[in-house]
Amino acid sequence: MASDVELKKIKKKYGEKFMHMCRDLFPTILEQEGALFAILENTFANNSRTLYEDIHENNLEIGFKNFIYSKVDIKEGTVEVVEERTPYELLDEAGYDLYECETEEEIQEFKKYFAHGEELCTFYGGRLNRCVVFFAVKKNVDEIKREDFRYPKREDEYGTSVMSIQFFKKGLCTVSIKNRYNHTVNNPDATYGNDLDRIIPGLSQSFENLLLKRGLQFTRNNIAKLNIPNYVVAGDGKYYKYNLEIYASCYCPGNIVIDGEEVINVGDPEKVLLIENFEIDLVNKTISQCSRVKRNYEDSFIDDLQDIEKIEIVKDKYSKDDERVIVIKKKNSEIPVEIRIDRDNQIIGYRNLELEAVGNNFLKHNIKLKYLELPMLTRAGNGFLKYNKGLERLELPQLRYLGDEALSYNNNLSELILPELREAGDEFLYANEKLKQLILSKLEQVGEAFLGVNTILTDLYLPKLKRAEGNFLNGNSELEHLELPSLYEVGANFLFWNNKLKRLYLPKLEIVGEGFLYSNRCLKELYLPSLRLIGSFALFNNGELSEIDLPSVISIGDSFIDKNRKLKKVNIPNLRKVGDCFLSSNRDLVAIVLPQLRTVGNNFLAANKKIRKVGMPLLESVRDGFMQRNEQLKELKLPRLSRAGNEFLASNVDLRRVELDNLMYVGENFLLNNEGLTYLYLPKLLYTKDGFISHNNNLDRLVVPRLKRIEKGFLGDRSVKITPKHLARLDKKKGLATYNIGEGKQIVLGLQTLER
Repeated sequence: MASDVELKKIKKKYGEKFMHMCRDLFPTILEQEGALFAILENTFANNSRTLYEDIHENNLEIGFKNFIYSKVDIKEGTVEVVEERTPYELLDEAGYDLYECETEEEIQEFKKYFAHGEELCTFYGGRLNRCVVFFAVKKNVDEIKREDFRYPKREDEYGTSVMSIQFFKKGLCTVSIKNRYNHTVNNPDATYGNDLDRIIPGLSQSFENLLLKRGLQFTRNNIAKLNIPNYVVAGDGKYYKYNLEIYASCYCPGNIVIDGEEVINVGDPEKVLLIENFEIDLVNKTISQCSRVKRNYEDSFIDDLQDIEKIEIVKDKYSKDDERVIVIKKKNSEIPVEIRIDRDNQIIGYRNLELEAVGNNFLKHNIKLKYLELPMLTRAGNGFLKYNKGLERLELPQLRYLGDEALSYNNNLSELILPELREAGDEFLYANEKLKQLILSKLEQVGEAFLGVNTILTDLYLPKLKRAEGNFLNGNSELEHLELPSLYEVGANFLFWNNKLKRLYLPKLEIVGEGFLYSNRCLKELYLPSLRLIGSFALFNNGELSEIDLPSVISIGDSFIDKNRKLKKVNIPNLRKVGDCFLSSNRDLVAIVLPQLRTVGNNFLAANKKIRKVGMPLLESVRDGFMQRNEQLKELKLPRLSRAGNEFLASNVDLRRVELDNLMYVGENFLLNNEGLTYLYLPKLLYTKDGFISHNNNLDRLVVPRLKRIEKGFLGDRSVKITPKHLARLDKKKGLATYNIGEGKQIVLGLQTLER
């Protein structure tokens, strides 16, 4: 039968399991001799031996069936002539603003939308030489935050909120749709399978018309109608399985590289072996990075693999997965180096017993490494094992130094043993999803984003850590207890958004950047006896903290302990300067004494509705909104205060008596809406502004002997007349005149005050 012949051919090329699947899915097509095999051969490249596993493991049987059936018996329908719409109009309807970049500077303007570590390779420069570059930006892009997408998917709301749509100008004019998750999700350079019509119907034709006017013939060869993980559609229209995607080049099993849209055959497998992005010349006994791509990058993995005497490839007879070991004998060593590869020529193991140091990007893009044996390694450069997804355990007993981005995005690493590590750079262990416990007993210094977004980390032991840059332990949502006995200085966003941390012990910490303990809603105990300098947004929205004791702090930035529900006691005896929104909106705070405080920012102690006592004897200057909307404060003395901003003490409904012996300058709406105020003593005030003491109907006595000029709105809603007939008492020795201003109320002015 024709189907039997057909199935034998399919079995030979794609394997027995794939053959059985085809027999079940496509009985009708198999009735036509040669039809199914021709479709498969024209659709999938020769390196697709594992096609059955890749379809089955991703539950794509139904999609695969529909995809194959879409290629047969296609009936032509009617064609309607519709009004041509530009890509700008279509994307506007889809909720995007479209921009074309004609200069490198215009491209760089879009870098701000990409999270650190997820920037497009486009931003490295030179892309306009070979591509037409557009950016589509969602109109509400500012509302879509990266931190809300901890488990990203290629076409989720964040990933598609900013897309770069690029068309190759040389060779086949194919399209690449790149999203915001560069290097984080599978094949981010083929968002929506490069099918523009999945963004909005008609977009492919619209771009085709636009490009045609520029002399470019858009081809849809590389559009993927069936999306299989780790498969890419090349310029020849075929699906190719790939191991790695680096700078828009896909390195495939079978000695194939897809560079942009071009299919490149690296060479005869008997003479050349492509393992990931490394090219092994079996004849000349050399290992190098693949030389067939237009753009490459440094990878120190090959630095130690020089002066090779012998290369031998040995099949592992104990492996059920067709694993092989590449045994490398170097001329200057008796100990061989071993590289283990799987059936797709991906590196899954590496053993080098003499290697002492590696440079930058050591196996940076490898995602399948399962074991690494480097017992003598003491130093590793930037990008060490970044993006690895296969490593579960790593022990490097002699390692002392790591560069930037080491072991970040290692999604399966659950055990790490680095007993001698002293220093690590930026993004060390960033975004690791399986790390629960970490002991680094000799680590002293670490860079930016150390242990950021390690969402299940519960135990951490760093007894000698002295300095850490910003974003240390940012977003570690399971950490409940932390002691860092040697930590001296840490940057911004330390312990940012750690919602389970209950106790923190940092006895030597002196300097901390902004965002410290931001929104830690379970924190109840805090021990920071040495802390001197605190950045903005520290302890913002910490709902369980009832007491704060910071005996050494002298300076604090904006929004310190803003929006705290239970704070009752504050002890910061040496505080001299604070920024905006200090202790604003704290529901239960009753009293506060800050004996050394000199200057404060906007909205200082605003909306603390239970506060009754304030002691700030050295306070000299305040900005807008000082203690506004405080409902229970009855008396205030600030003997050193000389300058106050707008809305000073506005709406303090219970305030009775205010004495400000040195106040000289005030802003607008000074003491606005203080209905209970009866006595105000301002012996040095020189000028008033609009709304001065407006809506204070119970004020009995106002003393302003040095006031030089009264602005419009003086005493607000009251009709104040001060003429010689209102004079109640004259004291020429003191230069004072007391005037009755109605209903037993008095104002004390200097004799030369009024210029009306």
